[in-house]
Amino acid sequence: MDTYLAHSARNGYPPQSYKDHVNKTMDRAMRFAGEIKGYCSKDAEQIENILNLAVQYHDLGKLNEQFQAMLRGEKTSEEIIVNHVDAGAAYLKQKKQDAFC
Repeated sequence: MDTYLAHSARNGYPPQSYKDHVNKTMDRAMRFAGEIKGYCSKDAEQIENILNLAVQYHDLGKLNEQFQAMLRGEKTSEEIIVNHVDAGAAYLKQKKQDAFC
């Protein structure tokens, strides 16, 4: 596979690579974090850390080969058994458990 996708081509828009999607989402999240700092400066670093993790892992399940096949138009959404939304949270939960073992 050359490029992992985050979004397939639709409504006149080209497909979006996973890397591009995560980078653009990170830029947007960090802009929001910067705006929040004025209201909660003592928690700003924690907010940035949480947003950083959320953005990095929010679409992790889209890297699954079945999901990629759907994004490439090779499968339909009805054929996909992977819920891309849960994968990032499950990964982070496991990573935290491993850190404490």
